[in-house]
Amino acid sequence: MIRQMRKLLAAVGGTGVFVVLVILRSPFDTAYMLVQAIFFARAFRAVSYSDMAMLSDACSRFGIAACLLFLYNGTVWSRYAGFSVRTEARVREKMFHSMLRLSMEKMEALSYGEWQTRINGDVRLGLHKPMQFPHAANALVSITVSFFLLLYVNWNAALLVVLSVLPHVWLNQMLVARKAAALRKRSLEAAAENLSDMNLFIVCADTAKLYDACGFLGRRFQKSSRTLMRNNFKIHFRKALGNAMVPLFSLGGYLLLLYVGSGLIAAGRLDFGGLTALMQYRGGFLKGIFMLIACIVSMKEGLAGIRRVKETIDMGNSSKENGQRRDGWKSI
Repeated sequence: MIRQMRKLLAAVGGTGVFVVLVILRSPFDTAYMLVQAIFFARAFRAVSYSDMAMLSDACSRFGIAACLLFLYNGTVWSRYAGFSVRTEARVREKMFHSMLRLSMEKMEALSYGEWQTRINGDVRLGLHKPMQFPHAANALVSITVSFFLLLYVNWNAALLVVLSVLPHVWLNQMLVARKAAALRKRSLEAAAENLSDMNLFIVCADTAKLYDACGFLGRRFQKSSRTLMRNNFKIHFRKALGNAMVPLFSLGGYLLLLYVGSGLIAAGRLDFGGLTALMQYRGGFLKGIFMLIACIVSMKEGLAGIRRVKETIDMGNSSKENGQRRDGWKSI
């Protein structure tokens, strides 16, 4: 996936901008998690000592830090949104110029719905899903930093958090991620067939009514619509299974950490503020894990779109009708 996205961006331009934006986006969630952890630790200590001056100072510092972080994040995301829109337009334009170089024989080899799906649905799927890379990078940073912070506070708590997450990761891989690309590919093919059936009636409406073929076209459209519905249902059903497991493992890990933390407080090895910080670090670790899982599933779905985009552009690049060069799209 990374190699394919890199070559796609190299073909339309913007690899350097994309890398810079990913790097700029990566530390936000981790920084916000650290700010929250420090704030709650100081706030609860201030409450336990009845120190209103310390509490006011903690609230003021947290407010300023949070405002600065969200201003930074909003600026980066606005830049990233503009980059995504421009990249999608460039890819669609490149696909269209590739189609213009095709012979009539190659154009007629695919249906109207297939071409429509490729230049619209495939571009959106192939770019929007893999554009989750900033989220994935952000998740990796959050997971790494949170884990080392957990180790620093208490290695038993760190081990407990990791063990509570592993079953969810395994089940999500087995139930959702493994089939994502294949299911999305079948859904795109079904959408193309359904669009072709709809276009067939729109283009040939007079002929269909003249020869009383509306019933036949209606049954054909209904069949392709149900096929599309079944494929989309399988995708959403598997995603729903993955989402349903999140509260289960999240709550279970929370209760286990609370039990262990209470034991550490009773033994005098941790105070309430430290336990609050542990909870925040655990939250950052889990958020990173769940975000990474969602990104992997989305990028695997996008793989089907990227492959069809690549196939369409390669069709034009391999054509010798106008003698133009290949534009760097030899392989993805």
